[in-house]
Amino acid sequence: MIYISLEGHDFKYDLFQLTKAFFPYEEIVFLEKQEEYNSQGYLLKSILYERYNKTYAKTSIYSDGSFLIDKAQCIDYIDIGKNSIKQSIKIGIKKTVYESLLSISDRNMPWGILTGIRPVKIVHDLLDRKVNEIKILNILTKEYKLAPQKAKLIINISKRQRKYIYPLNKDRFSLYISIPFCPSRCVYCSFPSV
Repeated sequence: MIYISLEGHDFKYDLFQLTKAFFPYEEIVFLEKQEEYNSQGYLLKSILYERYNKTYAKTSIYSDGSFLIDKAQCIDYIDIGKNSIKQSIKIGIKKTVYESLLSISDRNMPWGILTGIRPVKIVHDLLDRKVNEIKILNILTKEYKLAPQKAKLIINISKRQRKYIYPLNKDRFSLYISIPFCPSRCVYCSFPSV
């Protein structure tokens, strides 16, 4: 069983999905108070705090009450190609959780910290901001922790999509008649059809 304690933030859904990617068969329980942890199983403590006018994310992991590892990240140094403090905080928290879980797990996560169903949206947002491809690749691998081949894949998909999708035409709309059922689930995906 994996217990998760949050302090200073409430990114429950994101941390649940990320932890489930590493430990798909473990039960995950969010603690209201850290005292609820009975020193059995893993305890993942995710904390957002300020120190010396900077914001930090920190994740500590304990196993059966014994300290294993902690990782910290200064939110102020996260570069995602835009100035969104909320997005930077979310990425910083997910990065520290990801790096901590990676160090205690035998799983390889080529999609990094991504959870959700549209990874190419990140690339489209960066292209809209005129960020060059090399910088996008750097953001995807350094900040979102994607494996280089996955980062290149979504960059290439985004470039192919752009000629059909962008610029957005406000006079057009999409009508979905039937949403297909996915027979499998990508590690990063949170699509509920599986």
